[in-house]
Amino acid sequence: MKTKPLLVAVVIGAVAAAAWYMYRPSRQTSPVAEPPPPLPPVVEQLDKDPGLVAKGLAFIAKRQSQDGHWEDEKGEHPVAMTGFVGIAMLMENDARAYKQRTPKHAASLQKAVDWLLKKSKPERDGLIFSEHPSETSRYMEGHGLATMFLAGARKSETDEGRRAQLTQILTSAVKYIGKAQSAQGGWYHTSKVEGHDFDAISVTTIQIQALQAAAKAGIPLPANVLENAQEYMRRAAENETSSAPVRLATTIRAAACRFNRIAEGDSDLRKKWIGFIKPKVKSFGSDNLNYYYYAQALFVGLGSDWIDYRDLLQFQLKDAQFEDGSWPGNFGASSVHGTALWCTVLQLEGENYPSMMTARSSLVD
Repeated sequence: MKTKPLLVAVVIGAVAAAAWYMYRPSRQTSPVAEPPPPLPPVVEQLDKDPGLVAKGLAFIAKRQSQDGHWEDEKGEHPVAMTGFVGIAMLMENDARAYKQRTPKHAASLQKAVDWLLKKSKPERDGLIFSEHPSETSRYMEGHGLATMFLAGARKSETDEGRRAQLTQILTSAVKYIGKAQSAQGGWYHTSKVEGHDFDAISVTTIQIQALQAAAKAGIPLPANVLENAQEYMRRAAENETSSAPVRLATTIRAAACRFNRIAEGDSDLRKKWIGFIKPKVKSFGSDNLNYYYYAQALFVGLGSDWIDYRDLLQFQLKDAQFEDGSWPGNFGASSVHGTALWCTVLQLEGENYPSMMTARSSLVD
């Protein structure tokens, strides 16, 4: 069996090789806005290689705690992990339910939703918080990921009573995000209400996508919160004084937040930002979240850039997958996190990522 260090090298090397192939000088690339060819049916796309998504999700499901939550290998970050992993599980089930109405992991998803609903704190204005020491000083990441996951779960929920409960919890969660926003328009690991008027790109990315998912699920947003956040990300992405790695990571995340929805007015900015990122794909390094968010930025625009990125990444990940269905995390993240990340990327064509608004997903409620 392959060892984890070897697999990490394989994954990173594979993605770098894919990037070189995509962007080698002799290649004639098409504009990002090029109309895409027709996509195959959702279920066909997910079933194209069960060795990737199906095995990965089976690995994740086996590592769910009895009470419904996921955690990392140290037993930490339960709210953040449950939200992040739940999104990967939800995407597969939503796509299958859209056609077959037989979600494979329905029981696991229901347990995860129930666990997160119990972590909503009315005494803290709707913060979704486990009180685990690992999340005490970084609860906004967990709150945002849980909000995004629950918004996706609400959108596909058919039981009226459960849907009403999700609506109530999400309404409070969204209000909490609004109050936690910094004066600059971003978010920090903790709330501004607690005196922490700071911001960080990684946390802001999560809160923007949580708000987008909530809006997609029919939850009203506080006035101007999302607009101010997008402006914050635009300024950060175009800050030429940032170091090269920071500006690249920031632009990738800003693009994922802005270009993950159907929009008419962003074509010039899309060309500018994707044009900045595209030649630097080989510089993404070992940060898997760069690949994760770049896939989101490319997907709604479709065109040959997305098709090439998807096919080559899928091919390389197939070779790097462990026999048990997992991929490794990076920067200390667990294999459950790493597997959920790549399963999410490989399922984007199901159009069920909670914050994405595409021609098909916008019609499903």
